Amino acid sequence: MFDLQKCQGTSFINLVVSQVDTRCLSTHASRQSGDPQPLDISTSNTHGACLETTEPSHLPGRSLELYDRGKGAEGLVPVLMQYSVGRIHSVGQVFISKEVLPMELTNYAIAQGFNWKYLKNDSVRLTERCYVVVCPWRLHASVVREGPKFAIKSLNNMHSCGCDIMSDGHPRTSKKWAANVVKGKLVDKPTYRASEMMRDIRRDYGISITYHQAWWGKEVVVSSLYGDFITSYHMLNWYSERAVQSNPGLVLSLEVDPETQRFKRFFICFQPSAYGFEVGCRPMHFLDGTHIKQHRVQGVILAASALNGNNELFTVAYSIANSETYDNWVWFLQNLKKALLSDRRIAFLSDRRKGLKESIPDIFPNDHHGYYFQHIMQNFNDQCAEKYAAPFKKLLRKILQRIAYAVTEQDNIQPIPTFDMPDPPQPSDVLIKPPTTKRLSGRSRKRRIHSRGEVDHAYICSRCKQTGHNRRTCSNPPHNPEEF
Repeated sequence: MFDLQKCQGTSFINLVVSQVDTRCLSTHASRQSGDPQPLDISTSNTHGACLETTEPSHLPGRSLELYDRGKGAEGLVPVLMQYSVGRIHSVGQVFISKEVLPMELTNYAIAQGFNWKYLKNDSVRLTERCYVVVCPWRLHASVVREGPKFAIKSLNNMHSCGCDIMSDGHPRTSKKWAANVVKGKLVDKPTYRASEMMRDIRRDYGISITYHQAWWGKEVVVSSLYGDFITSYHMLNWYSERAVQSNPGLVLSLEVDPETQRFKRFFICFQPSAYGFEVGCRPMHFLDGTHIKQHRVQGVILAASALNGNNELFTVAYSIANSETYDNWVWFLQNLKKALLSDRRIAFLSDRRKGLKESIPDIFPNDHHGYYFQHIMQNFNDQCAEKYAAPFKKLLRKILQRIAYAVTEQDNIQPIPTFDMPDPPQPSDVLIKPPTTKRLSGRSRKRRIHSRGEVDHAYICSRCKQTGHNRRTCSNPPHNPEEF
């Protein structure tokens, strides 16, 4: 009999294990704290099998999880977690496919604290043994008839290695395992972050995984749920056809390089958006582009927005292109002119980006083109930084600001049906491939012009709870809430 006592947070955990040789007869775990319902769970093995524990039938779910509810530095800390010992239990146990067995075995090994390795692994058989050479644990499974089910043919479920991996992680964790663990959470919460995955796996399974594993695990789940980014460009042909059928009057243009079959640019403007600009917005168009923040496919979104009666931004049209160039802006403005419902005069406002300054007078010769005052002020500061002294430069900025402000006194978009959306094609059958882009070398620029009302992000150290730095560069003593 072994009696293990451990204090976690405000709780005192007592674990008693009764063992004869390598056979576990019973386990008993209890917690003593101020909780009105103290933890008291025990299991026993009376069948003579070489299992450490058996899953108690009175507990719901597939696993027996005992947690310390004391509030420590990291919140809920797992004290004991046994992943349904009955999942790998005897000869004749059947699994629905070959892929399920290694995944279940990995969860079982993580819960029990041992590692295993393949001896045989092919389409019809699977043989594993404990990673410790002298340990007798061994499992052999093979396909049932013609498949795809797999059944355990032989099993020695006895360990002599101690089942004690002395590390914070586990060698069997991978991006596929992490994806299988958090797939249900990503379905309910698409914005699930990799850092949240690491925290939840640490809390639920008692092990730590790297950020790299969590990030790639999320990518595996996203690809399985929403499709791969390579085949997503192929669906633009289907989307264009269905969008035109569902929304009469839609102005849509898709261009693909005929030689390389690479995506070039895409423009869309719904008729209700054009009608809303005509009857409910001021005759002003704000033209700007923003970069697509995606690690694999890069590009820019070109947009034309307006102001409605409540001074709120109203998107009229937008386009996706590989970069913000003169040709792309000319192409965007030409399609925008087709989408507008009247020839009324419009005031265009832009940041004097390359292409806009030259293309607007050519496509809209009778309209006015203005510039964002914020960008003009920034350029003025950059040009006057070394020419004038600080007091005189401040005076010039005030004069420029006074000059700039001296003059200032029907239908809905139909949803696109997806019942006939085809399945993602094979990579060899893709007709539209993603554009070939190259990421700029070096670190991304951090100094940029902030939007109106935007404030700098305040970094809060998780160690000392002070602002201005992070945990890695912290030199202050740890935060202790009991001192306050």
